[in-house]
Amino acid sequence: MKLISSRIILLLITLAYSALCFGKETRSSQYVLYVGTYTDKGAKGVYVYRYNAASGQLSGPELAAETANPSFLTIAAGRQFLYAVNEVQRYQTESSGGVSALAIEPGGRLRLLNEVPSGGADPCYVSLDKTDKYVLVANYTGGSVAVFPVQADGSLGAATAFIQHKGSGPNRERQEAAHAH
Repeated sequence: MKLISSRIILLLITLAYSALCFGKETRSSQYVLYVGTYTDKGAKGVYVYRYNAASGQLSGPELAAETANPSFLTIAAGRQFLYAVNEVQRYQTESSGGVSALAIEPGGRLRLLNEVPSGGADPCYVSLDKTDKYVLVANYTGGSVAVFPVQADGSLGAATAFIQHKGSGPNRERQEAAHAH
């Protein structure tokens, strides 16, 4: 099972550099890095790596949470919650992807709070607004965007806004429909 591609290694280096430059250092200079994966080729969900800034050592991956195709992640400013899109065309029984809300536990493990349908197929982007009160999701194949309120416990409520984009682009082979991202 190949868990680390060159793109993931580049992401890890970028995250480690960001943590060094912008993150809060602990006394031991330990950082936790989360990486989403596509689970159709052997991976199982979100993985955690530990980076020691003092030694420059990066641990091997450990499974932090099982969830389907968590291809894009974001972490709330307080570092208590992580949100992941589940980049699938069919979430449970709906023709939609999903969004997972996870609590960050001591040691870097993740605990699933809840999952909600994203409102469109293949969600490819997730972000929080500047207040950390709303999660925003772009559905690539679905061509839509949705907004979900963050509950007090970090879980997600039902979508409060949804916009379905329509139209196509000049390259009919890959722009046959709207692709939000």
